[in-house]
Order: sequence, then structure tokens, then C-alpha cells
Amino acid sequence: MAAVRCLWCVIAVGALAFVIWAAYQPVGFVSLGCGKGGVLEETGTRPGATCADTAFSALGPWPLIQLGLALALPPIVAAIVMRCWVSWLVVPVILVVAFVGLANWAFFWGLLTLAGVPMAVLSLIIAGAHLGVKALQDSERRRADSTGSLGEVLRRA
Repeated sequence: MAAVRCLWCVIAVGALAFVIWAAYQPVGFVSLGCGKGGVLEETGTRPGATCADTAFSALGPWPLIQLGLALALPPIVAAIVMRCWVSWLVVPVILVVAFVGLANWAFFWGLLTLAGVPMAVLSLIIAGAHLGVKALQDSERRRADSTGSLGEVLRRA
């Protein structure tokens, strides 16, 4: 189970690294207004921001913090709780996050799709691995708890 927890933590760290990377990209990378007309029409931008400014300097820290929470919080919760049903719940949650990004693809929130789709695929793999590890541990526990093994009979005699 430690490997599953480690994998969830790796996904969360990867999501945060993606947000840090996106913070230092030109805001024109994430805004369709910059790509089409060369004018920054993103809501919440500081006055005087241009398409060449970084996303952090044009948008400020709060959208990036929200992006980081939306991407990193589901795997962090799965790593803390370590239940199979939570691991499986993370997959649709990340898919919803990716869909929100798809619905807002022309703006900054389109980054949710860029990170969310690969995260959903990796989450599906990790949730399956979690189920496999849990099944293996349960079968080993049942085997150890079963009576009638030769060692058990010899110890009782």
C-alpha cells in the first residue's frame, strides 16, 4: 500500500509542478484572445497586462492557487485516506475537473484539461493497482488465517 500512496503523491507533486510551470508561461499561451487578436481579454487580469507577461504577473496568485488545488487535492485526499473507493472516486473527480477546463478552453482554465486528461488516465491505473494490491493482501491474510496448515497442526501436537 505504500507504493500506491507514493504514486498518489507523485501525481499531486506533478500537478503542482505543472501549475508552477504554467505560472511562468506567457499568458498568451493560455488565452485564446492573445492568440487570435493579440489582446489580453482574460477576466481578472491586472490593468496594463499584455500577452507577453507571465500568467503569474498578469493574473496574480489566486487563479494559480485555485488551479493547483483543483489538480492536486483529489490525489492528496486519496493518498491520505487510502481506501479503494476513494481511489476510484478520484478518477471521475479528475474527469470533471478536465471537463471544466474543456468548457473554458479559451481562457486560463483550459489548463485544467491539459493536465486533467493525463492525470485521469494515471489515476485510473493507480486505482486499478490499488484494487489489485488490496485483493492480494486480502488473499494473503485469508491464507494466513486459515486453519489446518501442517505447521499449525505440528505446533498444536
